[in-house]
Amino acid sequence: AMNVELLTNDKTTLSFASSFLINTVAIVSFLTLLIALTINGYLPFIAACIYAITSIITYFVYAEDKSAAKSDKWRTEEATMHLLSFIGGWPGAFYAQKRLRHKSKKAEFQRTYWTTVILNIGLATWFFAGNGFEVIFSFFNSIR
Repeated sequence: AMNVELLTNDKTTLSFASSFLINTVAIVSFLTLLIALTINGYLPFIAACIYAITSIITYFVYAEDKSAAKSDKWRTEEATMHLLSFIGGWPGAFYAQKRLRHKSKKAEFQRTYWTTVILNIGLATWFFAGNGFEVIFSFFNSIR
């Protein structure tokens, strides 16, 4: 059905299909990099697990919130969604925003979301590639 729709002159369908493809490629690229860094020993296995688990949870939180919005039920707080993105669920949030068309047009939400993505990547890079791990490890050793 999607192929038939793509052959029409409907710009909305074509735009959604190309956007979905680009976003899917972006997420797959990130996950491929994450797996490659983990396999080659540059990233601890637990880091890949955190991204995978929080992304899956975040996707389902977005899906539940989208469903609640449609049926006028209790909604998930935006702060909760941003916290999940910040702790590593941003790939799942990104995919959910595009796949479910949820929270993808709200400008303030998007600004905060992209801030959490940048902070997460920055902190993860510092923690795993810089001296962050040593700093935190030393801190916990000093308080024992």
